[in-house]
Amino acid sequence: MIRYLLFIIGILFIGCREEFILDFGDNEEILVIDGSITNETGPYTINLSLSSKVANSAIEPYTGCAVRIIDNNGNNELLIEKKPGKYVTDVNGIRGEVGMSYKLSVVSSSGKEYETNFQEMQEPVDIDSLYALFENKEIVNDSEGLNGYQFYLNTKESTQKENYFLWQITESYEYSVDFDLYAIRDYLGFKIVLQDTSALFDQTATCWETENVNTIFTGETSSLTQPLISQQKLNFVGTNSRRLSVRYAANVEQYSITEDAYLFWNKIEAQISEENPLYASQPVNIEGNLHNIKNSEETTFGYFTVASVKEKRIFVNRPLNANFNFEVCFVNVDPVTMDELTDENGVVHYVLNRDGIMGSIKKSCFDCRNLGGKLTKPIFWID
Repeated sequence: MIRYLLFIIGILFIGCREEFILDFGDNEEILVIDGSITNETGPYTINLSLSSKVANSAIEPYTGCAVRIIDNNGNNELLIEKKPGKYVTDVNGIRGEVGMSYKLSVVSSSGKEYETNFQEMQEPVDIDSLYALFENKEIVNDSEGLNGYQFYLNTKESTQKENYFLWQITESYEYSVDFDLYAIRDYLGFKIVLQDTSALFDQTATCWETENVNTIFTGETSSLTQPLISQQKLNFVGTNSRRLSVRYAANVEQYSITEDAYLFWNKIEAQISEENPLYASQPVNIEGNLHNIKNSEETTFGYFTVASVKEKRIFVNRPLNANFNFEVCFVNVDPVTMDELTDENGVVHYVLNRDGIMGSIKKSCFDCRNLGGKLTKPIFWID
């Protein structure tokens, strides 16, 4: 599912390091749309919200609307509001088909009518290869830069010259805690884990985390001699976090979109890309494709995207001989204060540090779930 519009709008309002006032005319609230229809099996989701004044920086769900997806043969489906502002098709409802055209219609509870123009669902283009190279990335005010994996993509050659792409990435990674629990001291005394303890501790040393990469990438072939993309630069993952510490996976969704959709997403990419941070230049208004039928002057944000999809996943292991630089848990090896580091039940937790010396540690430091991940390995994971 194409995503991130609410994230992007949030950046537009509150993400700048300097305060920029966007020119919204006299509108105090702006309608924001975030949704799509693809050739993948539904249901499809349309998110509607109202962005309040910049001073308030809040995004509120736009509720009570009649939202329809309509195709060029006159077929349509009325979406159900599952949560405030979240409108969803039926699992057996409308299905996107290549070659068909679709538009979105929104009627608010107060009678305002909005719609997009029809967009044709383009023929999908296959991904030829997805790969990663270990590189050094230049960092402002850091002469040494940052080492890590730079991901690249090649498409297969298309049957048509003009192709427009949007790429979005979901990352998953395996990571471990800094130290295994060695012993505990509770009201019964000192006990070595799995030797003196009467019950096994939960296996909380290894977790897996899955997150959206909050950067988008766009490309086109209309200006190229061949209708294919080669060495498309995607996300960079550095050694300054745990992401590459064990094993990492990137799942790339490649959307074939219309030229108008490309122009919209390309502008969004320019404002949020790592190479051109939003705070480096004053943002500009990027109008979406949802228009008020009776008031052409009303500003809206976001885009209803019609796209076909191909996807590919790649796994990479921890880079060899790489120097990692991320914060690790502190081990208190001071025998005077070591036992003062207790949890809410008065229990002291001990580990062996890198030199094999026993010290106490916070309870959160030997449970990987405290870093956001889950103990369950994803079903797609390959060791």
